[in-house]
Amino acid sequence: MEAFSKRKPGDRFEIKADEFNAMLEAGKAFKQGRFNAPSQNTNIPGGSGNKITVLAENISGSDIDRGDALYITDIIFTHEDNAQQFEYFPSFKVSLTKAAEGNTPALALEPIASGKIGSVMLTGYLAVQITVSSASHNYATFSGSSDGTLISADTGEFKILWKETGTGSLWTVLFIGAGGAASSGIDIYLCKITGGSTAAGYTVDIYGNGYDAEKTGTGTLQVLDLAQSDDLTTGTRVLGHSASLTITGGSEA
Repeated sequence: MEAFSKRKPGDRFEIKADEFNAMLEAGKAFKQGRFNAPSQNTNIPGGSGNKITVLAENISGSDIDRGDALYITDIIFTHEDNAQQFEYFPSFKVSLTKAAEGNTPALALEPIASGKIGSVMLTGYLAVQITVSSASHNYATFSGSSDGTLISADTGEFKILWKETGTGSLWTVLFIGAGGAASSGIDIYLCKITGGSTAAGYTVDIYGNGYDAEKTGTGTLQVLDLAQSDDLTTGTRVLGHSASLTITGGSEA
């Protein structure tokens, strides 16, 4: 019989240890008020104030540290298991290893012991220590060691918004979008306002190698989350999303 499958009157009742433990952990999380809808404004030190987070059970067999790179591999409760839980507060299973192609990447927002439930991030940005092999790398990807570590690369699931100078084990600020920064076609650019207005759009300089380096391009940015009468001043640093940024020149074009 499948895990978490419903029993009928007269069926012999048996429950596996992993099913029982998962229900206990879910019950504890619910009692602590942790089963909330995916957050859009979670305040995690070192993280974004505008992120999507979910609760997830660590099924990797090893403890997970804050900032570890993970894969969403399954859901804890299906609609058949618990319709209300599934519809309003879906929660997932995560692992340090990929279970199948297409597994969604995530980042741990807190330490999660093996078999326990904790918060993971699907979209947003977070301070994470990774191994950088080249200063020119603008992405991070799974190291392949199945331990949650990341390495720098030319492409990857996580966009590097900022990193310490040099190579080796460095602190970075990583962005993750739905399905991964690279695989979903999402690109985020470090920009600086050089003119314009919210109503007409802004001209910006683009800093593909960080604000401490020379600009690598120019563009026009539409800022959609401000009132038309609210304008940004020249020199303001902003993040430019590829959906709202038109690159007009430089190596970014």
